[in-house]
Amino acid sequence: MSDEIKIDLNEQTPEQPNATIDYAELYKQERQRREDLEATLAAARIQPTQQAPGADIRPKTFEQARAQVGLARWHRMSNSEKLISLGQSPEQDLGFVRQLWGKGADPRLSADLFKSNPVKYRQTREAAHALDYFGR
Repeated sequence: MSDEIKIDLNEQTPEQPNATIDYAELYKQERQRREDLEATLAAARIQPTQQAPGADIRPKTFEQARAQVGLARWHRMSNSEKLISLGQSPEQDLGFVRQLWGKGADPRLSADLFKSNPVKYRQTREAAHALDYFGR
């Protein structure tokens, strides 16, 4: 009692009796469908805020801010005034800046910040320069 099922590969399907397949037309349709999908994805894609770590807008540097106000006035300024002259908020977490750039700083933490947010990395570095936190 062996029930064998034999399939004739040359047999046409009931939906397409005696039809020939136009592979060139199928290829054109598939290619057009793919181009339409790629265009839809490109239109819907949200562009990142920065393409590469060096391609973003760089904050004002410590040297630029000091040269703008003058060396004598720079040394009379408070930490809040120095941060304002850098274009940064004086309410930022200075403990975090010290943790990144102060004495005994963990270089892995600053490297991770650079990978995740290069603009904030540069801002904290410039704040550390302005507040003289490097190695202190």
